[in-house]
Amino acid sequence: MAERFLTGAGKGPGSAWPWRWLRRLGLYPLLAALSARKVRIANSSMYPLLAPGDELLFDRLAYQGEAPRRGDIVLVEWMGLPEPRLVKLLAGLPGERIEVRQDRLWVDGRRLAFPQPIVGSLPGRWQLGPDEYFLFSHNVAVGSDSRHFGPVPRQALRARAWLLLSPASRRRALRGIPLEVEPAPAGPSGGAGPPASGPPGRTATDPGTSSTRV
Repeated sequence: MAERFLTGAGKGPGSAWPWRWLRRLGLYPLLAALSARKVRIANSSMYPLLAPGDELLFDRLAYQGEAPRRGDIVLVEWMGLPEPRLVKLLAGLPGERIEVRQDRLWVDGRRLAFPQPIVGSLPGRWQLGPDEYFLFSHNVAVGSDSRHFGPVPRQALRARAWLLLSPASRRRALRGIPLEVEPAPAGPSGGAGPPASGPPGRTATDPGTSSTRV
Protein backbone atom coordinates (compact mmCIF):
# COMPACT_ATOMS: atom_id res chain seq x y z
CA MET A 1 0.00 0.00 0.00
CA ALA A 2 2.78 2.40 0.92
CA GLU A 3 4.54 1.69 -2.38
CA ARG A 4 1.36 2.32 -4.37
CA PHE A 5 0.70 5.57 -2.53
CA LEU A 6 4.17 6.89 -3.26
CA THR A 7 4.88 5.51 -6.74
CA GLY A 8 4.95 8.95 -8.29
CA ALA A 9 7.75 10.19 -6.06
CA GLY A 10 11.30 10.08 -7.30
CA LYS A 11 10.37 10.85 -10.91
CA GLY A 12 11.20 14.16 -12.48
CA PRO A 13 13.16 17.23 -11.35
CA GLY A 14 12.92 18.02 -7.66
CA SER A 15 10.82 14.96 -6.92
CA ALA A 16 13.28 13.57 -4.36
CA TRP A 17 12.21 16.13 -1.75
CA PRO A 18 9.33 14.03 -0.27
CA TRP A 19 11.83 11.27 0.55
CA ARG A 20 14.23 13.67 2.23
CA TRP A 21 11.37 14.89 4.42
CA LEU A 22 10.21 11.35 5.19
CA ARG A 23 13.71 10.46 6.36
CA ARG A 24 14.01 13.68 8.35
CA LEU A 25 10.72 12.98 10.11
CA GLY A 26 11.72 9.39 10.79
CA LEU A 27 8.83 7.97 8.74
CA TYR A 28 10.77 6.33 5.94
CA PRO A 29 11.74 3.13 7.87
CA LEU A 30 8.07 2.56 8.74
CA LEU A 31 6.91 2.98 5.13
CA ALA A 32 9.77 0.84 3.86
CA ALA A 33 8.89 -1.91 6.34
CA LEU A 34 5.22 -1.82 5.35
CA SER A 35 6.03 -2.23 1.67
CA ALA A 36 9.06 -4.52 2.05
CA ARG A 37 9.25 -7.80 0.17
CA LYS A 38 10.63 -11.04 1.56
CA VAL A 39 12.65 -13.21 -0.83
CA ARG A 40 14.30 -16.61 -0.30
CA ILE A 41 17.56 -17.27 -2.14
CA ALA A 42 17.09 -20.40 -4.24
CA ASN A 43 20.54 -21.06 -5.72
CA SER A 44 24.25 -20.39 -5.28
CA SER A 45 24.73 -17.63 -7.89
CA MET A 46 25.36 -15.06 -5.12
CA TYR A 47 27.44 -17.33 -2.84
CA PRO A 48 29.23 -16.67 -0.50
CA LEU A 49 27.66 -13.24 -0.15
CA LEU A 50 24.23 -14.90 -0.01
CA ALA A 51 23.63 -18.62 0.46
CA PRO A 52 20.78 -20.86 -0.73
CA GLY A 53 17.98 -20.71 1.84
CA ASP A 54 18.82 -17.19 3.07
CA GLU A 55 15.74 -15.02 3.57
CA LEU A 56 16.14 -11.36 2.63
CA LEU A 57 13.97 -8.31 3.11
CA PHE A 58 13.99 -5.93 0.13
CA ASP A 59 13.18 -2.22 0.27
CA ARG A 60 10.78 -1.54 -2.60
CA LEU A 61 10.90 2.22 -1.99
CA ALA A 62 14.68 2.54 -2.15
CA TYR A 63 14.87 3.73 -5.75
CA GLN A 64 11.98 6.15 -5.48
CA GLY A 65 14.16 8.71 -3.73
CA GLU A 66 17.67 7.94 -4.97
CA ALA A 67 19.50 6.46 -7.93
CA PRO A 68 20.75 2.86 -7.98
CA ARG A 69 24.40 2.57 -6.98
CA ARG A 70 27.19 0.28 -8.08
CA GLY A 71 27.48 -2.60 -5.60
CA ASP A 72 23.78 -2.61 -4.65
CA ILE A 73 22.14 -6.02 -4.19
CA VAL A 74 18.99 -5.74 -6.28
CA LEU A 75 15.78 -7.67 -6.89
CA VAL A 76 15.19 -7.81 -10.64
CA GLU A 77 12.03 -8.64 -12.56
CA TRP A 78 11.95 -8.23 -16.32
CA MET A 79 10.98 -10.01 -19.51
CA GLY A 80 13.73 -12.07 -21.07
CA LEU A 81 15.23 -13.18 -17.77
CA PRO A 82 15.92 -16.89 -17.26
CA GLU A 83 13.70 -16.82 -14.14
CA PRO A 84 10.73 -14.63 -13.10
CA ARG A 85 12.93 -12.79 -10.59
CA LEU A 86 16.64 -12.65 -9.84
CA VAL A 87 18.85 -11.30 -7.06
CA LYS A 88 22.04 -9.77 -8.46
CA LEU A 89 24.78 -7.22 -7.92
CA LEU A 90 24.55 -3.94 -9.78
CA ALA A 91 27.89 -3.56 -11.58
CA GLY A 92 27.37 -1.16 -14.50
CA LEU A 93 25.63 2.22 -14.62
CA PRO A 94 23.90 4.12 -17.46
CA GLY A 95 26.18 5.32 -20.25
CA GLU A 96 29.12 3.11 -19.29
CA ARG A 97 30.96 0.69 -21.57
CA ILE A 98 31.24 -2.71 -19.90
CA GLU A 99 33.74 -5.35 -21.00
CA VAL A 100 34.63 -8.84 -19.88
CA ARG A 101 38.21 -9.72 -20.85
CA GLN A 102 41.43 -10.97 -19.30
CA ASP A 103 39.35 -12.60 -16.52
CA ARG A 104 38.29 -9.13 -15.37
CA LEU A 105 35.34 -6.77 -15.61
CA TRP A 106 36.18 -3.38 -17.14
CA VAL A 107 34.19 -0.13 -16.95
CA ASP A 108 35.06 2.47 -19.60
CA GLY A 109 38.46 0.83 -20.00
CA ARG A 110 39.21 0.78 -16.26
CA ARG A 111 39.30 -2.36 -14.19
CA LEU A 112 36.53 -3.01 -11.67
CA ALA A 113 37.80 -4.29 -8.32
CA PHE A 114 35.70 -7.46 -8.24
CA PRO A 115 36.39 -9.96 -5.40
CA GLN A 116 37.43 -12.80 -7.73
CA PRO A 117 38.55 -13.41 -11.34
CA ILE A 118 35.83 -13.59 -13.97
CA VAL A 119 36.39 -17.17 -15.09
CA GLY A 120 34.32 -19.34 -17.39
CA SER A 121 32.98 -16.37 -19.34
CA LEU A 122 33.48 -15.48 -23.00
CA PRO A 123 34.84 -12.00 -23.79
CA GLY A 124 32.07 -9.50 -24.39
CA ARG A 125 31.38 -5.78 -24.67
CA TRP A 126 28.20 -3.85 -23.89
CA GLN A 127 27.49 -0.15 -24.34
CA LEU A 128 24.82 0.79 -21.79
CA GLY A 129 22.08 3.19 -22.77
CA PRO A 130 20.96 6.19 -20.68
CA ASP A 131 18.55 4.02 -18.64
CA GLU A 132 20.37 0.67 -18.58
CA TYR A 133 22.19 -1.25 -15.86
CA PHE A 134 24.56 -4.20 -15.96
CA LEU A 135 23.94 -6.99 -13.45
CA PHE A 136 26.49 -9.46 -12.13
CA SER A 137 26.53 -12.61 -10.04
CA HIS A 138 28.79 -12.83 -7.00
CA ASN A 139 29.53 -16.45 -7.91
CA VAL A 140 30.51 -15.74 -11.51
CA ALA A 141 31.25 -19.37 -12.39
CA VAL A 142 27.63 -20.51 -12.00
CA GLY A 143 25.50 -17.35 -12.15
CA SER A 144 23.35 -16.13 -15.04
CA ASP A 145 23.44 -12.34 -15.37
CA SER A 146 23.88 -9.50 -17.87
CA ARG A 147 26.76 -11.40 -19.49
CA HIS A 148 24.08 -13.78 -20.76
CA PHE A 149 20.82 -11.79 -21.07
CA GLY A 150 22.18 -8.26 -21.53
CA PRO A 151 21.61 -5.04 -19.57
CA VAL A 152 18.24 -4.20 -18.04
CA PRO A 153 16.33 -0.91 -17.74
CA ARG A 154 15.90 0.89 -14.44
CA GLN A 155 12.27 -0.18 -14.13
CA ALA A 156 13.48 -3.79 -13.89
CA LEU A 157 15.20 -2.94 -10.57
CA ARG A 158 12.26 -3.60 -8.26
CA ALA A 159 13.96 -3.27 -4.88
CA ARG A 160 17.25 -3.03 -3.00
CA ALA A 161 18.33 -5.57 -0.37
CA TRP A 162 17.80 -4.23 3.14
CA LEU A 163 18.09 -7.02 5.73
CA LEU A 164 19.23 -10.62 5.84
CA LEU A 165 16.55 -12.10 8.11
CA SER A 166 17.47 -15.74 8.39
CA PRO A 167 19.19 -17.89 9.37
CA ALA A 168 19.54 -16.04 12.66
CA SER A 169 23.28 -16.71 12.76
CA ARG A 170 23.72 -14.59 9.59
CA ARG A 171 21.18 -11.86 10.40
CA ARG A 172 22.50 -8.42 9.45
CA ALA A 173 21.80 -5.26 7.50
CA LEU A 174 22.70 -5.49 3.81
CA ARG A 175 24.48 -2.51 2.29
CA GLY A 176 25.75 -4.10 -0.90
CA ILE A 177 29.46 -4.51 -1.52
CA PRO A 178 32.13 -1.96 -2.49
CA LEU A 179 32.74 -2.22 -6.23
CA GLU A 180 35.33 0.43 -7.02
CA VAL A 181 36.57 1.33 -10.49
CA GLU A 182 40.30 1.91 -10.50
CA PRO A 183 41.44 5.51 -11.18
CA ALA A 184 42.21 6.50 -14.75
CA PRO A 185 45.92 6.02 -15.55
CA ALA A 186 48.13 9.10 -15.68
CA GLY A 187 49.65 8.04 -18.98
CA PRO A 188 50.14 5.16 -21.45
CA SER A 189 51.96 3.15 -18.77
CA GLY A 190 49.03 3.29 -16.31
CA GLY A 191 47.58 0.13 -14.85
CA ALA A 192 44.21 0.04 -16.57
CA GLY A 193 45.43 -2.58 -19.00
CA PRO A 194 45.59 -2.48 -22.80
CA PRO A 195 42.60 -1.38 -24.84
CA ALA A 196 40.32 -4.11 -26.05
CA SER A 197 41.46 -5.69 -29.30
CA GLY A 198 40.13 -8.25 -31.69
CA PRO A 199 36.42 -8.96 -32.19
CA PRO A 200 34.16 -6.69 -30.15
CA GLY A 201 32.33 -9.68 -28.72
CA ARG A 202 28.68 -9.39 -27.74
CA THR A 203 27.16 -5.94 -27.77
CA ALA A 204 23.66 -5.66 -26.30
CA THR A 205 21.23 -2.89 -25.49
CA ASP A 206 18.07 -5.00 -25.58
CA PRO A 207 17.32 -6.66 -22.19
CA GLY A 208 16.15 -9.78 -23.98
CA THR A 209 19.29 -10.22 -26.11
CA SER A 210 21.07 -13.56 -26.02
CA SER A 211 19.13 -14.91 -23.05
CA THR A 212 20.75 -18.14 -21.90
CA ARG A 213 20.92 -20.21 -18.75
CA VAL A 214 24.25 -21.05 -17.12
